[in-house]
Order: sequence, then structure tokens, then C-alpha cells
Amino acid sequence: GTAKTLNAVSFADAGHGWAAGAVGTILGTVNGGTTGVEPLPDLALPERFVLEQNYPNPFNPATSIRFQLSDAETVSLTVYNALGQQVATLAQGRYAAGTYQVTWQAEHAASGVYFYRLQAGNQVQIRKMTLLR
Repeated sequence: GTAKTLNAVSFADAGHGWAAGAVGTILGTVNGGTTGVEPLPDLALPERFVLEQNYPNPFNPATSIRFQLSDAETVSLTVYNALGQQVATLAQGRYAAGTYQVTWQAEHAASGVYFYRLQAGNQVQIRKMTLLR
């Protein structure tokens, strides 16, 4: 058995199946019922709320933004131009604790400075990025 939450179960046939769960838990069976645990390296949950600097920065035409949540939260990740106008929503909804990466495809945006804002519950962080054509 496992004390971890299981999220998905899949069987290829009556004897071979897999279950995936929280914190990298993977259970497998090759005899229809006996399970084994395969730990995945370095999958500890984040200890705090973090919005990382985008990479690459400056960028053209795409950049990646990573963020970490220490708890499940309702998340909004938005991009604003230098005038404070919202130009993109990159993430919206309920996210479990963990590390996430989002890519902004900015091929239709003008060169310039942009700000990205992550709100998770009552926490907010903002960072600056530059699009160079």
C-alpha cells in the first residue's frame, strides 16, 4: 500500500498496470496486483512561493517563466506592457503545490519592457522582462 495520493491508474492488460501519485509516487504491477514503488529524484515540494526570472531575458520570440507553490492555490500569471495594459494571461486556475513552467510565445508583441505578475491566493510577485526584436 501507499500513504500517498494516487492521481491516475492505467492497465495495459489484465496483469500489467501503473498508478501515478503525489510527490513522484509511481506504483507498478506485472502480476495484476502486487505493487512496487519507484522513487523519482529530487521531487520535494517547494517550501515557499517563488516567481523566478524568465529565461532567456532578453528574449525573442519566446521565453519561459517558472514558479513554485508551497500550497495548493488559485493562480493567475499575467503579462503587462510598460503602459500597464494586460497583454497575455499565461496561467489561470487552481494549481497543486509544486513547480511549474510556462512559455510565453510573444511573436505578435512589440519590442520593449514587459512585466509578469503571479498571484497565488493573497501572495503576489512581479518581475520584469525584455523582448528584443
